[in-house]
Amino acid sequence: MGENPKRFIGLDIHKEYFVAVGVNAQREVILGPQKVSNYRLDNWILQYLTREDAMVLEMTTNAYQFYDTMLPHVGSVLVVHPAHVALVSNVPVKTDKKAALALAQLHAVGMLTGVWIPPHPVRDLRALIAQREKMVRLSTARSSAPQTPDPPGKTLCP
Repeated sequence: MGENPKRFIGLDIHKEYFVAVGVNAQREVILGPQKVSNYRLDNWILQYLTREDAMVLEMTTNAYQFYDTMLPHVGSVLVVHPAHVALVSNVPVKTDKKAALALAQLHAVGMLTGVWIPPHPVRDLRALIAQREKMVRLSTARSSAPQTPDPPGKTLCP
């Protein structure tokens, strides 16, 4: 974590937008909640974030993109496993605002443990392996699909 962060900002990330809520060390809301389009992430970072901010977000399909984009602008970025957050938060109704607030407050009191973020070469290898597995799976499914015989009385070859 960055040196004595002044704000702890939780992000609840979705495919098209994210919700941000920031709290201070006393867990009082000092930013948001703000619902922002993912296309405006760069502008939002420049407008609202500082090197004194500690960010936290749950691991999702686009978590690496958010991590890489925010890291140069803030003190720290913590990516957490969703199951770990569910164990410690006890938030019964999970709305975007409540999820972002819970992340920020839990981070402010040090109750979250981050996951390892692999370096870019490892991510590239993982993507290559995943693509190969997908191609093998599709190829296997195609070759093991039942062959339909020609309908009676119809010849496809002259």
